[in-house]
Amino acid sequence: MSHEPLNLDDDGEWAGEWWIPDEPDHKVPGTLRYTSTDGLTLTLIGTFEDRISTMMSPGVVAFHEGRRTWEVIHGAAEQREITLFGCVPTDGKRTYGARVQTPDKQIITSVTALIGAHVSSEDEVVFSAAEVSVDNLGVWGGTSVFEGFWGAPGGRPDGSGTISVKPVEAQTVKADGADFILAHRPPHLAVLRSTSGRDYGPCA
Repeated sequence: MSHEPLNLDDDGEWAGEWWIPDEPDHKVPGTLRYTSTDGLTLTLIGTFEDRISTMMSPGVVAFHEGRRTWEVIHGAAEQREITLFGCVPTDGKRTYGARVQTPDKQIITSVTALIGAHVSSEDEVVFSAAEVSVDNLGVWGGTSVFEGFWGAPGGRPDGSGTISVKPVEAQTVKADGADFILAHRPPHLAVLRSTSGRDYGPCA
């Protein structure tokens, strides 16, 4: 399984197989898409049974109004386990008796995606720790790994200076029985882009 995170800062899509936890042998291919405007949408080539039905007698089934929803859908996409919560079918296409048979199609929206694990419900306790990375969280926390020095002999800047990276002690707070730790990782040596679009080399 890949350990690279799925980036939900940008629009993206991940193709894989999906199934209802109670029916693990019925896997349906499909693509999970995320956009900042529409959220999470799963498009299946095939369907899960969303019709609400009652078996009246052997061979006789009555279908009722409304659609079935699912608390959880499991998936495997891009070498990752994925759990979708709050799944509601919103659109689909079924064909009956067509001259050319093609797969049915189903579109499902999801409230939340859990990447990296299959769980049975949102209330299931499966993690002892979680790591979250947030851009500019260090600014919000008032800490930084960067330290700068600008040369100003005699009180007049001469254009010299240094920028260095220094270790910063992690800050810890306990709340509701859990430890929350604000820690810095050393910055990656990557090209930095300013807001003006000009590229700068990595700082040392």
